[in-house]
Amino acid sequence: MFVNNNYKQGILAFQSDYLKIISKFKLNNITLEELSIFIDEITTFWLSNITSIEYYLENVIDSKYKILYTGGVYLSDKGYDHYYFKSLGDMHIIPDPLMKIENLLRAPKEDINRDKFIAYFKRTLLATKNILNRYPNKFNILPVFEILEKNKIQWDYNSTDRYLSFLSSIFNDEIKDREYFNRTYKSYNEIQKAISPIILKKIIFTDNKDSNLDICDRIDRFIKINNTHNIYHGSEQEIFYLVLFSIFCQI
Repeated sequence: MFVNNNYKQGILAFQSDYLKIISKFKLNNITLEELSIFIDEITTFWLSNITSIEYYLENVIDSKYKILYTGGVYLSDKGYDHYYFKSLGDMHIIPDPLMKIENLLRAPKEDINRDKFIAYFKRTLLATKNILNRYPNKFNILPVFEILEKNKIQWDYNSTDRYLSFLSSIFNDEIKDREYFNRTYKSYNEIQKAISPIILKKIIFTDNKDSNLDICDRIDRFIKINNTHNIYHGSEQEIFYLVLFSIFCQI
């Protein structure tokens, strides 16, 4: 891969500015309101620079040597131990993980456990800072989805509408809003019966073992492994809706 260092320096300059923004945020006694303001500041920073970022990305690598890899690889052995991540190439672009939290902040406050949510945010923030500090020339955190949205590349601005459309397709039912879903499907058992067995096997929360589990066991396993017991609470249909939404937003 042939990287044009002049354009790469432009991208690294944005990484430096971004690191300064997230480093100044104080983690002591934070509130959800302060967290929302912080996410808004990050969003404003990216959107105000998105045109320049696109320019650098267009020119940083010779088009003959660009390789686009999307998705992820989950490697584990029988004991759930994970292999080290092996990166290939000279540049790796990661979507801003902090901006993904914005989707969770949109949920009604009664659906959010404040302490668990803030603890999750802190872990994400510290991991992001760690990547930028330890691998400044390898991993580049950029507003990937915002760039896709700006260019209308298979990206719909309204994630809720996209999610409801997705739900409608797997349930073969016109699900117009969350309230309709909660009224219509009142338990894990009703949810499982409403989904085609073929589709049901494809709904993966953790790994391929999910395809052999009931919906209830899949969700319990997902929550246990991710230690998010108090983030997802409420009725069974509400937990299903939120867990599937959190997975959907990562696509």
